[in-house]
Amino acid sequence: MNVSEDESQLSTIARQGSGSACRSLFGGFVKWIMGKEDDGSDSLAVQLVDEKLWEDLFIIIVVSKECLEKVTQTISFLAQPRESHLLLLTGEVQRDRVAELLGLRACNFRPRHSSKLGNEFRVFTNYDPGERLGGCEQEQ
Repeated sequence: MNVSEDESQLSTIARQGSGSACRSLFGGFVKWIMGKEDDGSDSLAVQLVDEKLWEDLFIIIVVSKECLEKVTQTISFLAQPRESHLLLLTGEVQRDRVAELLGLRACNFRPRHSSKLGNEFRVFTNYDPGERLGGCEQEQ
């Protein structure tokens, strides 16, 4: 980019456009810090893990049972589900099916969404991402 600002300052500048813009400056996993100022001047994104950490990490977002079954079939073609790092975002109601089809366990992190959906979303993984992903440890 050839600018002198550090990444957090660039993130704050990008935030003036949108929250997505400030998160998009980084690769990998990014946490958005909302800040308290009305003008958004203290709102920024912080990179938690860079994009090079896991070359075999697959992130999957699934809404319906049928979609989960199709995604499971696709994963079996693209990766070795038991050997690759999988991170799945879907409804809490899919917990048993996710465990059966992919061997994934729920994480403590609970994604929030702005719509009033009747189904709470959860993150499921086949590994323990630990604190590195900001409270995404697997449930015990």
